[in-house]
Amino acid sequence: MIKKDKSKDIKEESATDNPFVQESEKTKETSEQKEEQPEMVCYEDFCELKNKFEKLEDDKKTVDSHYIRLAADFDNFRKRQAQER
Repeated sequence: MIKKDKSKDIKEESATDNPFVQESEKTKETSEQKEEQPEMVCYEDFCELKNKFEKLEDDKKTVDSHYIRLAADFDNFRKRQAQER
């Protein structure tokens, strides 16, 4: 029984003396802190991203409009060809 007590003491001492164990515990704590804090975005970056987003939305609307018109033109062409036959 004395050996078990000594082994427990040795394990406890080695865990506290081991720098790698302490570093891993520190990294766990810092990673948990990073997860809790949202990434800070400055106002200028936000405005820039918002402007890019709005431009992309406008571009998408333009492309969608062209696609719908092209599909309608093709449908009309197909119907004309069917009537001419």
